[in-house]
Amino acid sequence: MSQEPEAYLLSEPLIRRKRVEGGAEVEETITEVTLRRPKAADLRVMDSHKGTMGQTIALIARLSGLTVGEVDRMEAYDIAELGAQVGGFLEKPKAGGTSSET
Repeated sequence: MSQEPEAYLLSEPLIRRKRVEGGAEVEETITEVTLRRPKAADLRVMDSHKGTMGQTIALIARLSGLTVGEVDRMEAYDIAELGAQVGGFLEKPKAGGTSSET
């Protein structure tokens, strides 16, 4: 699996509702999610969530910029695929590979 962030197309779009200035409510359709590479602080946040699935959802939310509630509304298939993408970030780089991030 690639160790660089790439956009993941959701099987079902998410609808984000938010209030804007003046009190009007607008909808934003989210069709894809891009996860950034996790840092140690991101992994520490997992400690405050119970269970493997709760930790996975919290980490996906943190790395994507979505809320936990938004991730909760994703299809199970999408959670599994994004969880696998996170797992790819945690794999040891192949021999000779280095991270370009500091």
